[in-house]
Amino acid sequence: MNYPFSVSKKITYFQSFDKKASNTRLSKFLKPRSLLLVNDCFRNESNEVFGVFLQRRFREVLLVIIAGIVLFACQPTPKAQQEKAEIKIHIKTAKVFRGDITDTISIFGELALRQEAWLSSQFEGRLSDFSLLRGDKVEKGQLAGIIISARREALLQAADNISEELKPLLDEQEKSIPLYCPVTGIVLDVMMHTGDVVAKGEHIVHIGDLRTLDVQGELPVQYLETARKAKTLNVHFTSYIHPELSLPIETFTATVTENQSLIIRLKLNNPSLKFRPGMRVKITFPTPVHNEALLLPRQALVEEEGQYFVFTIENGKTTKHSVETGIMHDDYVEILSGVEENQQVAIEKAYSLKDNLEVISNE
Repeated sequence: MNYPFSVSKKITYFQSFDKKASNTRLSKFLKPRSLLLVNDCFRNESNEVFGVFLQRRFREVLLVIIAGIVLFACQPTPKAQQEKAEIKIHIKTAKVFRGDITDTISIFGELALRQEAWLSSQFEGRLSDFSLLRGDKVEKGQLAGIIISARREALLQAADNISEELKPLLDEQEKSIPLYCPVTGIVLDVMMHTGDVVAKGEHIVHIGDLRTLDVQGELPVQYLETARKAKTLNVHFTSYIHPELSLPIETFTATVTENQSLIIRLKLNNPSLKFRPGMRVKITFPTPVHNEALLLPRQALVEEEGQYFVFTIENGKTTKHSVETGIMHDDYVEILSGVEENQQVAIEKAYSLKDNLEVISNE
């Protein structure tokens, strides 16, 4: 098939179209069009040359269009920029103020017997006429039972073969040994019963005097002087329902334990016997009052790796301050250093704040 134009003429026409398209504002769109016209008009064995130009021009146009769309879509409008600049966090704030604060020291302890005794036998023998049980009340000097020695027990077994006239002599030769209660109190434990053979010095019954008890607790040595000055401590029963008691300090133990504590004892009168040894208690006492201390709400504190921080609000912006704390309560905290009186501190969203953040404070 013959074509009216040669290859050289094709190129000449292509260059002419391309030059004319370049002189217009829409050159990016007319150049591909010129290529289409030339390529349609001149089809021969060199058609691939024009195809390469055409593909290159289309790619350039496509990239320009996509870039324009992306830039247009991502560019914020002036109104959106203004709204973004106006967004600020609303937080509650409070002033650092001065006031009196005191701490409360708490230790745990339990009730213990002040006076107790064990009834034992000084002789070997068989226990007889013994009937005490746990919980029985006994009086000092009350007969609890008798001990029959092995020799007397043997004589009694042979008493049937002895005349009535000689039996009084038998009692004088080997007598029974009476057992008397050493203290007034309540039977706490029974180790032996009637008929049991008792060795010399072996415990038979444990008796405790409940009329006066000790309240004992383990006190760290750093609070020793504070407890001495308090003189009376508050005692709260953890399981037993009873109003809180205020008891005088009886004594402190003379030695300190390995964990640097000592035992404190309080005297508890118990005439009605309603308290029992082993009852758990919490012992509390106040520390000296810190007058005119610098205070702020507890929720203003931010803890990070064992250190405390607060955010102050100045000119609508946050400032992070490291602070040293003193007495800490659930509601207020004593501040030893880091902030000053009347400074505004954030008491809401404290863990969400950062330094130099624009906020709106509401007291």
